[in-house]
This record gives sequence, C-alpha cells and structure tokens, in this order.
Amino acid sequence: MRALWLVLLVGCVPDTTLISVEIEGSITGPAGTRHVVVHHAEEGTGRTAHPLGPIASTESDVDSFSIAFDYPADAGTGLVVYAWADLDGDGVHCAVGVDDEPAGLVELEPVGTTPGFVYSVELDLTAPCAGPESLYP
Repeated sequence: MRALWLVLLVGCVPDTTLISVEIEGSITGPAGTRHVVVHHAEEGTGRTAHPLGPIASTESDVDSFSIAFDYPADAGTGLVVYAWADLDGDGVHCAVGVDDEPAGLVELEPVGTTPGFVYSVELDLTAPCAGPESLYP
C-alpha cells in the first residue's frame, strides 16, 4: 500500500525546467551591506500571475556582487534585480524611523535556454526606502 501512495505522490510532482544563470554586477551608492534580490519579472501563469517573485538573493559589502542560481523557467518569466543598502546595519530595509536606505532596480532581458547564461548589470542605489514593487512597473 505504501508503494502505491509513493507512486501516486511522485506522479503528481510537476517537472521544472532549471536554467543555470549567473549575474555579475556593480553597485553605486552609499557604503554599507548591499542586499541583492533576483526576482522573476512575472511569477505564475494565467489568473495567478503577479509581478516580482523572488528567486535568489545575496549580500555584498563591496561595490560588486556575483550570484549564481538555477532559474525555474516554468515558474515565471523575465528577470529583475533589486538591491538596497543597509546603512544602519540592522538587516531591515527602512525600519521605523529610518528613511534614507537607498534602493535600485534593473530589469534584464529574458533568460535564454542555454545553460550557463551570464548577465552583467549596473545598479544605482538612489531611491530612498523604495521597495521593488514601487520601482518595477
């Protein structure tokens, strides 16, 4: 009986196409830990589609970053890279009483289907306390 349940459960797992992606970037803006989050430009399909679904994240204390991840091609479309500078070191973007932690966002061309897809981006952190939803159309 357990084997039957296992077969039924495994048969219900959807296949996901993963594409190896690397993003190398430079960040301009005030010094501090930079939190970088990679999103699908649109996540989901049909009636459940919505902008900005996070895929991967990293942090950098310098003016550059590099992140490698598997892009789930069946979960959404496009790529958006969002970053913000943690000026007070609390790990929270614009906590109560903080209104000067700048952010920036860049939208990338669609991911190709060849493994090892590499992007090079430049992020300019100039929008104080702006979340990704306010910077992405």
